[in-house]
Amino acid sequence: MIDNPLLDFSRLPRYASIRPEHVAPAIDELLARNRGLIATLCGEGANVSWDTFAEPLEAPMNDWDVAWGTVVHLHAVDDNAAIRDAYNTKLPKITRLLHELAQNLELYGKFKRCAHRGSSRTCPADCFHDPAPRGDRCVKLPRCAQRFEFFRRAPGSVQARCSNA
Repeated sequence: MIDNPLLDFSRLPRYASIRPEHVAPAIDELLARNRGLIATLCGEGANVSWDTFAEPLEAPMNDWDVAWGTVVHLHAVDDNAAIRDAYNTKLPKITRLLHELAQNLELYGKFKRCAHRGSSRTCPADCFHDPAPRGDRCVKLPRCAQRFEFFRRAPGSVQARCSNA
């Protein structure tokens, strides 16, 4: 049994078991895991393909999204002082990670390389469209890429700075 219910991804969140003291260690652990994974995947010589880059990002990024989403939900529906403090303590770290993802040139470049390579997978409704002049190629990328796409379009983002590259 997992001691911290925010780290149990085997089923739906166990809201009744989650306590404010679970938030900090769970979010810190998940952010450290994701930063480590991103550093490894963006490392020099790392292979870029769906199976070796995009796919390994999906589950860990989804895990922190589910854990943080659970904290956000608790903050919204049970806004007591303890959960509010736990939420407010971790919000800057979550915000920092989102900005790191949005401004990470290596991550952006690897997602573009995945898109340029295409995929043998079918193109679902949640695909990533790269507006490059080579045509409207669609590659299914994980939800973390969809979040990345949102930031890619933001003013001052990596995409805006690299649009002439």
